Amino acid sequence: MKKLGRWVLIFLLWMGMMAYLLIGKRILDEISQKKKYTECSIENTQSREKEEWGIYPRDALSYLEKEEKKDMPLSFTFWREKKDQTVENKELFRSGTFPVVEICGNSSLLFPGEFPLKKEDTEGCLIGEDTAWQLFGDTNVIGKTLIYRKKTYSIQGVLAKRDIFVCQASKGSDLLFNNITFYGDNYLEKEKIKEQLENEYSLSLKESPKYWYYIFTRAALFLFPMCLMACFLFLSRKKKILFKGMVFVTVLLLAGGIVFIFDITPDKLPNRLSDVDFWIEAFQKGKEDLFSLL
Repeated sequence: MKKLGRWVLIFLLWMGMMAYLLIGKRILDEISQKKKYTECSIENTQSREKEEWGIYPRDALSYLEKEEKKDMPLSFTFWREKKDQTVENKELFRSGTFPVVEICGNSSLLFPGEFPLKKEDTEGCLIGEDTAWQLFGDTNVIGKTLIYRKKTYSIQGVLAKRDIFVCQASKGSDLLFNNITFYGDNYLEKEKIKEQLENEYSLSLKESPKYWYYIFTRAALFLFPMCLMACFLFLSRKKKILFKGMVFVTVLLLAGGIVFIFDITPDKLPNRLSDVDFWIEAFQKGKEDLFSLL
């Protein structure tokens, strides 16, 4: 019975390891969707009257148009979020207060994987699923209209699991954009783009910590099971059968930890496991992130 109990324990540890890998991958997938999209606050003042940080839509639009004329343009979007703004559905006589994000640029940089709202579409908007339920009682609302600040917008897309209203700011608006989001494939590229934006457009940028959340999470997913299994191995060191089982599970957890720290997921694996270039690149990226973290 004792042996059976030991193997049951090892089986439970195995199942726990699988749950750890699946849950960890899901967490990383959610965070990694945004890790290449760097969010910065704009900390130079453009309006003495308002005494606010940011730039006007007309300037933001001119920066985007200038960038589009280049052979290798940067991809960035200016935006500002306002809390508790009133949005109305005149047809159903419904209204509600929601966070409103006014942007200048492509909304895909703010909401990766969602329907893109282009900078030219000043009559369109995006709303969250929660917003749709509150104002329409349904999420099948594409093409329907809403009113925000006395202007009518046509709904172009619904953002998953969000309570929000998104629209393009008009060129003549007195709104000040106090945030910018841009795309960069890795840490070094992001730093280069940030420096280019600061130098070319006289922007003073301060990066938000979202990118670091991703690295910290990967490090935690790597280190936590290692510490846990080290404790189990220490406690089971006098029982050979249990110790062997623990060693086996520890090796598997170590492999799982390596998957997380070097960001190796099934969809990224090469066709041949003997692809040396892939493993070298994965190791270099993992090492780069670790050095950035340190």
